[in-house]
Amino acid sequence: MSYMSRRLFVAAGAFVLAACSESAAPPVTGPPVVGLIIPVASVVVTLTSGGAPVPLGATLNVQATFQLTSTTRDATGNVLPGRVVTWASSNTAVATVSATGLLTCVAPGSATIMASSEGVTGAINIAVADLSWLEL
Repeated sequence: MSYMSRRLFVAAGAFVLAACSESAAPPVTGPPVVGLIIPVASVVVTLTSGGAPVPLGATLNVQATFQLTSTTRDATGNVLPGRVVTWASSNTAVATVSATGLLTCVAPGSATIMASSEGVTGAINIAVADLSWLEL
């Protein structure tokens, strides 16, 4: 084998070893995913009194206050904590709701109470009546 053939053989072997080496160039990957935000798919509204849930369809007394809570969920039902929620009442003459979800029953009638987050709205319907005659 000539000197030139040996050099070519050694160079070819070095090339093959470099190509098969684990320390070769890193694998090609896409850009890193940063700040992936899972969108809100549903908002569930719950009405409580003294920490206990109020059954849906219950008639609420005029001048009573209740705490509303909201739960934001993704498309698979997982809770999405820390999402901003805004509250609204369809009939503020019957019931008002504060930015913190405090519901105040103002006058007899009905209203829809809505919680919205990222363009998705959840709601409950309430009925308010003067129930003072029921008090003992």
